[in-house]
Amino acid sequence: MNPVVLKFGGTSVQDEQALHRLIGIVAATRGVPVVVVSALAGVTDSLAEIARMAPTAARADALAPILDRHLALLAALTARAPQGAAIDHVSALFQGAASALRASGPLGPAARDALLGVGELAASRLVAAVLSEAGIAARWADARRAIITDDRFGAARPRPAETRDAVARE
Repeated sequence: MNPVVLKFGGTSVQDEQALHRLIGIVAATRGVPVVVVSALAGVTDSLAEIARMAPTAARADALAPILDRHLALLAALTARAPQGAAIDHVSALFQGAASALRASGPLGPAARDALLGVGELAASRLVAAVLSEAGIAARWADARRAIITDDRFGAARPRPAETRDAVARE
């Protein structure tokens, strides 16, 4: 079967209702769905605001409501094994980001990009768990290993040949 890439933006993964629609679309897809998701609606903006904050404990603490939103969606939409693993992965993402924020001064471009990426990583873990719960075979893939870019943090460009090779390995 041929892969079919389905890209869902932030409003398509923002809440329970949106995630139920996503499940229906993926379930109805002919071929092998490859699901790509953005961060939940508003999360990237919130993370960008956190990145702009002065380096204080409040900056790391500001991640808590974003984590809580992801965990609430996982609790509402999953009941079996995927929930535990997804909770662990999503929690670890935010704990790692909070530790980095507590340990660092002003964020440089690489650290800012890493912080902004937490939203997509968390959403992708959430969606993989939700799809599994719905009985759809889903495997999470780490986009950081599949999408290869140059090193221009804040304005990186993909490297198509390297990305093709990486995707084939993933």
